[in-house]
Amino acid sequence: MDGSTRVASNAANELSQVLRFATTLKVAGVSAPSPAFVAAGRESVTFYSNVDVNAAASVTVLPSKPTRVKFEIDATTRSLVESRWTATASGAAWIFAAPATTANSSVNLGSRYIAPGAGTPLFSYFNLAGGAIATPATGSMSDADMALIRSIRITVRVQGTSGPSAGPVLVENTITLPNLVVRP
Repeated sequence: MDGSTRVASNAANELSQVLRFATTLKVAGVSAPSPAFVAAGRESVTFYSNVDVNAAASVTVLPSKPTRVKFEIDATTRSLVESRWTATASGAAWIFAAPATTANSSVNLGSRYIAPGAGTPLFSYFNLAGGAIATPATGSMSDADMALIRSIRITVRVQGTSGPSAGPVLVENTITLPNLVVRP
């Protein structure tokens, strides 16, 4: 139980920290930025984040350098994997390689994540008013729906390994995305 609790809490901490810094992406030659989310599903999310921004870097020419991040449960191993891609400067904006390219870094955040079945998935998405945004059973939600995301509830369930008496560990947290919340 102790090991499962550590896996669940470490995963919840990492998800919360990185998601909290989700940000839109300035696109060269376009006035409106690209939405923060590239893909958003029940067990996978890809987005731009300012999680590793260098506070001492100048932003006079370019905005802060974002990172593209993907959290995904591997369907075969039930492991949670975090992958990151670094940006490259392009004029006054940042660009990323195609989503199908290999990530610059990946880390396994543990295994034995319980499949949600009909229950609450790893990722649930909410709009500014707190209303749930429907997520398809497979794949990602539409671009229009992803543009509405203002908070995400993570529901981390890890199964204990010490036999049938070890119940699952559940950690749940709702993360408000302050970079995406429009303030009056």
